[in-house]
Amino acid sequence: MIDDPNSETWLTLLVSRQLQQRLAKMATAQQQSVDELAARLLDAAISNWENLPQTSWTVPLLDAGDGSGDALLPIPNELLASAGWVEGDTLSFEDQGNGTLLLKNAGNEDAELLRIAKKRLDDGEAPINVKIDDL
Repeated sequence: MIDDPNSETWLTLLVSRQLQQRLAKMATAQQQSVDELAARLLDAAISNWENLPQTSWTVPLLDAGDGSGDALLPIPNELLASAGWVEGDTLSFEDQGNGTLLLKNAGNEDAELLRIAKKRLDDGEAPINVKIDDL
């Protein structure tokens, strides 16, 4: 008997027992053995997992070719389609600090803020430091 209800072993046994009870009820309702139902559910889960849409891409940066040291990020068509992005969308990105970028559609409000910030920088004005708490 396991006395500590917070132990990992106790929780594993509890989840296992609940899963067995649910499988038994489902198997009875579907007139199948528990083993047959478990195998069918596992196959379905694996199939669904294997068919998940791609959520990350590895894309090499391209040199801008103008001597600036800037880089271009080509966005694959599969990523555009998967994310629902179209020409004209404004994207924002976050450096994840591990060599990856998180790209997001900036949306209308963010796009307008980005447009204003870009115009300020293009006009030679200093950037404004704004904290979320200030908004």
